[in-house]
Amino acid sequence: MPDGVRELSHHWPDNCSDKFENRLRYGVGATRAIGSPAIVILGLLGNALTIAIFSLEARLSRWNRFGIWCVALAISDSSVLIFSSFIDDFLGRGLAHIYGSEVLKLDASHPMSCRLLEYMQHSTLFASSYLLVIFSADRLLTVSQPMRMMTHRYVTQSVAAAVSVAVLGLILMSPVIAVYGLETAGYEDVMSFSCRIALNCTDGGQSSSAAKYILYFKAFGIFVAPCLLQAALSAAIVAKLIQVRRLRRDLLPGSQDKDLAMSRYYANLAVSITFCLLSSPLCVVIVMRTGCGLCEPRPSCRCHVLEQAAKLLDSVKDISYAINFWVYLIFVRSFRRRVQLALAFAFVRLRLVALCPNWSASRAAAEMVDRLEMKRNPGVFQSQAAVAAAAQATSGRTGSLGQLHMQMLKEIKEED
Repeated sequence: MPDGVRELSHHWPDNCSDKFENRLRYGVGATRAIGSPAIVILGLLGNALTIAIFSLEARLSRWNRFGIWCVALAISDSSVLIFSSFIDDFLGRGLAHIYGSEVLKLDASHPMSCRLLEYMQHSTLFASSYLLVIFSADRLLTVSQPMRMMTHRYVTQSVAAAVSVAVLGLILMSPVIAVYGLETAGYEDVMSFSCRIALNCTDGGQSSSAAKYILYFKAFGIFVAPCLLQAALSAAIVAKLIQVRRLRRDLLPGSQDKDLAMSRYYANLAVSITFCLLSSPLCVVIVMRTGCGLCEPRPSCRCHVLEQAAKLLDSVKDISYAINFWVYLIFVRSFRRRVQLALAFAFVRLRLVALCPNWSASRAAAEMVDRLEMKRNPGVFQSQAAVAAAAQATSGRTGSLGQLHMQMLKEIKEED
């Protein structure tokens, strides 16, 4: 047996052969084999596009707090998808469900890989949960004090807050390195390695303080507390938005709530509500599992069913880390226009290379488009005619791309 590996014996109750528990176990494996890779692919693609779109917006204009929080969430959510959904869920159990045996379980290959991967998983979960909470708090302050919390103010402080949350997660989750390790588990005479927390139980049935801290902090500090805070903040934002809309209707009868600021509030609410809806069932199961014991777990089917239910809901909750881009695309009109702008840039480049017989003209047009993607400069908004000419140089069908560029640059200028 490798060094640093502990032996763990599981005592399953005789009455645990019911179909519901077995179906849950199969559901966990199927979800992590099919659902987890789909969530990872869509999530990483969406988060990468989110970072690219807001970076493009900052290069054409400047950073704002909404963009800062969206990019910070995209980075943290991508980290969760990599360490939790892909490495832990798909590689750890999804492949085993497909092939019938463990294929590539990275966290069970060595005690140090077990500790480091669990440490990164806990830290990124903490960062992602509380970044969303602070994002919602920022939206609440913005709708409550619109003049003080204008979109381009406190950008540096927002970056510092996002970095502080990530650093705080690394600090608070540092005991994970000390308490996690490899254990051997035997099921029907088949031995396998598993990365688990070492409870170090005493004769009195008490686990170590570090193990209790990690278990309860992950359950209540990473899942339950952010869910409750997010629900409270979302309710406060909804109440404030209703108040603002009533005031606007009284002062400006017939006005419409289709402006940029309102769409950003709706996008934040959609992300927050989705987070709460996916987290609430998991929080309920976590609270119910506290009665199953740690050092002396109750040999009941209820506890084993709750264990499998928690794993299933944990995998389903990963959807909340993959939907932000698609929510922005639905609710924020300016974000949709940014996506169209980015696609237009890529399309123009491809058309310049593939369709223009005159290479010098293609190169000149490509340079015009590249100049618009460079860091903001005083003449960027005067380059609209050059963009239109570059689009027209490709073919008659791409003339609308030049109009799209000009309209987008005009919108960004007006937002500033």
